[in-house]
Amino acid sequence: MALQIRRAHRFLPPSQDHIALRASDRTNREKVLGTFSISLVAGGLVLCLCQLISASNAESAEKWLIYTQGITLPGGQHLLGYSYYGYFEVPGDQVGSLDILGRTNDIWDKINKPTSAIERNKKPTITRNDNAYMVAFFDPSLDKPLICTKTEAAFKQSDAPVVPPETTVAVKTIVAGATAAAKAFPCDLETRDKGNTKITFTVEKQLTDTTKGELLKGTVLVHELYRFRIISGPVFSSLITKNRTFSTITNAAGQQVISSSRANDSPANFPVFLKTYWARDGRDILVDPTHWYSPERFNPIIGINLVNNPLKNFYVGLSYEPILGVDIVAGAHFAKIDQLAGGFSDGQVVPAGTQPPTTSKFLTGGFVGVTADVGVIGSWLGSQITKTIKEGFR
Repeated sequence: MALQIRRAHRFLPPSQDHIALRASDRTNREKVLGTFSISLVAGGLVLCLCQLISASNAESAEKWLIYTQGITLPGGQHLLGYSYYGYFEVPGDQVGSLDILGRTNDIWDKINKPTSAIERNKKPTITRNDNAYMVAFFDPSLDKPLICTKTEAAFKQSDAPVVPPETTVAVKTIVAGATAAAKAFPCDLETRDKGNTKITFTVEKQLTDTTKGELLKGTVLVHELYRFRIISGPVFSSLITKNRTFSTITNAAGQQVISSSRANDSPANFPVFLKTYWARDGRDILVDPTHWYSPERFNPIIGINLVNNPLKNFYVGLSYEPILGVDIVAGAHFAKIDQLAGGFSDGQVVPAGTQPPTTSKFLTGGFVGVTADVGVIGSWLGSQITKTIKEGFR
C-alpha cells in the first residue's frame, strides 16, 4: 500500500506553495538574464552609433596619373608615343604644399631622376577621399591648345574586378625629336566625394575652331568608402533545439502527458547582420586587405532573424572576412523562447484536459555561420545574369 502511495505521488501535481516558490525563482532568473541580454544588444547598437558619429571627413590624399608623349629624357630614356607612365602619390605631410604648377614640376624632376616614389606602369586605387589629377608631358613642339574633357557615370561594385585598371595606354604613336624638356598639361579629375563613379577623361588638341584631335584617353574608377554593410546567411545556434512547442498527448497507458516538439524544423537560422567597420574613414570593399590576419578583416556585427521571429532573436558577435564579400561570423545569440511554467516538465503525466502552461524568457547561446555581403553578391549575380542573357541572344 505504501509503495502504491509513493508511486501515485509521482503523478500528482506539486503543491501550490512549491510551484509558487519555483516560479518566483524562475522569474528572478528571467529578469536577470533578460536584462543582461538586452544590455548586450543595446551595447552593440551603441557601438554602431558611435562608429557613425565618429566618422569624420578624412584628410584628402593626392594622387597623380602620369602620361607621356614621345620624348627622350636627359639620361637617354626613350618614351615613345602617348602612353601611361605611372602614378605618384603625394606624401601625407606634403599634401597641399604645392600648387598644380609646382607639383607638375616636382613630378617632372622625379621622372628625370627615377625614384621609388613613382609607381611605374601601375594604376592607383582611388577612393572618394582622394583628389586625383592627370598630368601629360608632351614634346615642346606641340603648339596647339589642349583641352581636358571629363564624363562621369555610375559603376556597379562588380565592375571593378571585371574591368581592371589599364596598366598601359598607347593611344597614338607620334615620333618627336629628342628633347630634354616637355610641356606639362595637368587636369583635375575631380574625384573627391564621388564614390562609385567612373570618370573618363580625354585630352584633345584644338586643331581649328571647330575640330579637335584626340591625343589620349583614360578612365579612373572612384571607389566608395563604407561605414556599414548588410550581410546575411545561415548560422547554427545552440538555442535552436531549445525552441519548442508544448502540448498534451495520450501515452500507451492511456494517460495524458506533456509532449514537446521543435518549433523550427530548419537546422539553421537565417539572420541579417549589420557589419560595422573599425576603420576611421570607412572601408573600400573592392580592395582585399593585404594579409589574412589584417585587422580590416575583423569587424563587429549585430543582427536579427530574417524570417523566424525577428524581434525575439538577437545576435552580437564578430565577423572575419576571408575573401571579399564572404564572412565567417560567430558570437552570442539571445532568443526569447517558450518554456514550461508552474513546475511542469516535459513527459510529466497531467490530468485530462490540462493545457501545459508556458512562459517566454530570454536564453543565451552561441552561434557560428557563413554570410555574404548582400550588395556585392547581388551585384555579381546581376552581372552574371545580364551576361548570360546577352550571350543567349547572340
